[in-house]
Amino acid sequence: MRERGIRHLTEPEGEGLWLIADGSELRKPHAREMPDLMKVRDLDGSFVRGYRTLNVVGLTPGRRALLYYRLFSSQEEGFLSESKELDL
Repeated sequence: MRERGIRHLTEPEGEGLWLIADGSELRKPHAREMPDLMKVRDLDGSFVRGYRTLNVVGLTPGRRALLYYRLFSSQEEGFLSESKELDL
C-alpha cells in the first residue's frame, strides 16, 4: 500500500508533499467477541469497547494517498506502549 501510494503521489513531479498523521479511535460499543478489545472514548466522553488507529495520508496538489494504516489495542499480545505504536 505504501509503495503504491508513493508512486501515485510522485507522478508527475509534484510541488511538494504534505503528510497528515491521524490517531483515531474505532468504536465497537456492542462487540463482545472481537479479539483484544480495549476501552476507548465515545463522542460523549464515556468509555466503550474498541481499538485505536493510526493513519498517515500523503497530499500533493490534486492527489492524495493513504500511506500507512495501523489498528492496534493495548490488550494485544506484544503491545508495549502507544508511544511505540506511533514511532514510525
